[in-house]
Amino acid sequence: MRVGGEWIVSGQRSDYDSTLAGYGVMNLSARYDITKAWYVSARIDNLFDRNYELASSYNTPRRGAYVTLGWHLS
Repeated sequence: MRVGGEWIVSGQRSDYDSTLAGYGVMNLSARYDITKAWYVSARIDNLFDRNYELASSYNTPRRGAYVTLGWHLS
């Protein structure tokens, strides 16, 4: 089993004619090998559902959850 996390942090910054606020976003992930060839993984992006902007006036994804069932050659 593999478990991971990341914390993406940005300070206040200028974007053309506006100033964007700083933010911190937490993402978590996990992967489990069912067999040598099959695995299942899960990921949660923006765990705390932060409302933030990467660029002025553009939509930024809110919380997202993803599950993958995968196969790879051994």
